[in-house]
Amino acid sequence: MFLKLLFHSIRLIMKRTLLLWSVFAFVLSASAQYYYSYNNPVRLYLTDTVVVDSGNPDIENYLAIDPSLAISRNDKYTIISDKKILPRNDLKTYSVYKTEEGCLLGCSGQILFFPNNEEDIDFILQSFPLELLRKTPSYVLAKVSENTTDDDLSIANAIQESGLVQFSHPNFIANFQKHQDPINDPYFPYQFYLHCIGQVINDGHLTTIDADINAPEAWELTKGNASIIIAVIDGGVTSDHPDLPNDRQIRLSGSNFAWQYDNTSIDDPSPRGNDNHGNACAGIIAATHNNEGISGVAPNCIIMPIRVPFDYGTIDVFDDAILFAVSNGADIISNSWGTGSSVPDLFPAIVNAINNATANGRNGKGCVVTFSAGNTANRVVNNNGYVTFPANCANVSMITVGASDRYNQVANYSPNGDKISVVAPSHKAYPNQISGENFEVWSIDIPGLSGYNPDENTNETLPSSGTNYLSYTGRFGGTSAACPQISGVSALILSVNPNLSSLEVKDIIEQTTKKIGITPYINNHINGTWNQEMGYGLVDAHKAVVYAMEYGHGYIIGPENLSGCGIGTYSCDFSHPDIFTYTWTTTSNLSITSNNGSSITVMPSSTGTGTLTVEVRQQGRLMYTLTKTINVSSVWTGITPIATAPFHITSSTTWSSETFLPVTAIVDQDATLTVTDDVLCGTYARIVVRPGGKLVVDGGTLTSACTGEMWQGICVEGHSNLHQTAANQGKVV
Repeated sequence: MFLKLLFHSIRLIMKRTLLLWSVFAFVLSASAQYYYSYNNPVRLYLTDTVVVDSGNPDIENYLAIDPSLAISRNDKYTIISDKKILPRNDLKTYSVYKTEEGCLLGCSGQILFFPNNEEDIDFILQSFPLELLRKTPSYVLAKVSENTTDDDLSIANAIQESGLVQFSHPNFIANFQKHQDPINDPYFPYQFYLHCIGQVINDGHLTTIDADINAPEAWELTKGNASIIIAVIDGGVTSDHPDLPNDRQIRLSGSNFAWQYDNTSIDDPSPRGNDNHGNACAGIIAATHNNEGISGVAPNCIIMPIRVPFDYGTIDVFDDAILFAVSNGADIISNSWGTGSSVPDLFPAIVNAINNATANGRNGKGCVVTFSAGNTANRVVNNNGYVTFPANCANVSMITVGASDRYNQVANYSPNGDKISVVAPSHKAYPNQISGENFEVWSIDIPGLSGYNPDENTNETLPSSGTNYLSYTGRFGGTSAACPQISGVSALILSVNPNLSSLEVKDIIEQTTKKIGITPYINNHINGTWNQEMGYGLVDAHKAVVYAMEYGHGYIIGPENLSGCGIGTYSCDFSHPDIFTYTWTTTSNLSITSNNGSSITVMPSSTGTGTLTVEVRQQGRLMYTLTKTINVSSVWTGITPIATAPFHITSSTTWSSETFLPVTAIVDQDATLTVTDDVLCGTYARIVVRPGGKLVVDGGTLTSACTGEMWQGICVEGHSNLHQTAANQGKVV
């Protein structure tokens, strides 16, 4: 390796009078702990942390057992906290360094540099163990050869020290953070179920990174819409709660169905005594982001409280409560309640009410109906429990919600069942199941001394400080706490796409989950892999919202057949470059000739069947992978195309020799295109003459390049509301 570099360095001396010491710098810099920012060295400290490729099956299997070993994971890279804990010492890893400020910088097997002169790019690539990936106006990206023993940092430093570049450094994996509106609700850091970064929560319990529903990522796209109404059928919601004021509620006459059981007003759906259950559910769904208390999943949506009697009540009361929600315009009906029965059709009247809601609510699109699965399991004694009625009834649109825990495992009390759709995070176990465990989901409470804070049995006050601290609680849980998270995510989904049916909302939620836990998922359900513990997995609010925005889309637009006569233009059927990034790849018989992000042009290079693939990402997370099959019947072997992507003619231009035009040529205002020889036009070729532009065919011809195929012709544009003068229309002569 040294001799090879020495040889190339002598070539550099001959070409650019490069000093010979840069060669030795390359050899020695493997131990140097710095990188260059332009010509300024930045001190680095090597850590035991390493980067591995996420696609490695050994890593995926390893982390499935203990996810906490990963500092960060995405579809491309996984950062492992300590290389000594890897299952094999021969796995390909990349070093991670720490700056003096403590920022982690992970190597990626790639280098970014920018040459002082364009012609030096090839020389640099030949002189170092690099493979070109792409060139842009601001950098050259190269991959470090897998056959070299030299590392990213030493190669990058040697290139910088050669004097041939403005900058050269590894293509570091760095922690880029959003400068978004901060979430200043003081108890938000304890809401691990919304955003889990491994923080310490109640009772000193640690959490596992990403044991959450990705709420902040979803909030980058929407925090909900006030047109979306969530009915909470429960024990009531406090009027004008500081974190859920009455302008965030629809408090309707006749909404207290418990009035006849406790002699309260039929028009007041407020909680009584210490029954904070309904408050806690409503707060999880929609608590305001107002620098006080907690953060709700859908803080801009509206709560419709409907109070029902618990312990004992007649069937018709619960049936009527569901019908009340439907008839008063609820979009979502959240139900964190049930019976002790496993019979799926226990009360047909309630089944009928649910069926009516999911089929006829929302003007026929159906209300989204969520039910908690119940808390019948005790897994530490091998009791997997059962889903209780009505969560187990046979309604294909209803969403039945189980619970995961702070470690991304199934909660101890959450039951198995064929009806489990998804899970959301809640507390791990009840105190009588596992010693040291307790409720740990934070939400709103009845203000003052009633409710869950302080605890009437232990006198614990949690929280014990902060603005209106007795209006909040850190002691909620069960599948009752998981269900309203799904209701909140459903509200976000309908906020970005209110035309979805109840079944489509359920499909989106089930298709976009995170696969957590240790029990294998089996590919035997309509929306993907599934198991009886987790259903389809942990709800992912961010991915669900993205899918909802583009629901019904998801394919590549463009011709299915290409010949040597044409260059095809392809695009995603949704184009949001402000939201998504697009990565296109092709099989070897297709070449991408231009790339504008959401659209590309492709030219065939050999016959046969090829595949075009685009990966669509949002905030770096893979959202969609779309593919299209392209049949190539022939390959152009004639003259070189004049262009391989649509182009503009902005000044007077003459095509005086035979020309192959495979794409669109646009003759702009004040420009003239003169054709004096043959122009062979590909299948997708077109000439557009803009107002004020001119096409002159003077002895030349415009004809199809391939026998039996037609090109797209000439398009002459004009202004429909102006006189058709030379300045206001294109002209062909």
